[in-house]
Amino acid sequence: MGDPLTGVAPKNFVQIFFREERLPIAEGWRRPNVTITVATLGPISDIMFSLSNWTATQQCEDLVLGPNLII
Repeated sequence: MGDPLTGVAPKNFVQIFFREERLPIAEGWRRPNVTITVATLGPISDIMFSLSNWTATQQCEDLVLGPNLII
């Protein structure tokens, strides 16, 4: 939606993407010139994690994948 190197996107682009489930092409969005790879997503992932302030409030329940397969 925005700059793949900084992770910054116009708020109206993000709102259209999630609320209307479409790319905001009519509003001026263009495909980025930079190819999005693991290397470009890594720093953005780190920024999102550091800003999330998420802390576990309880232990997660076991995940049952089959009769004898529990994680």
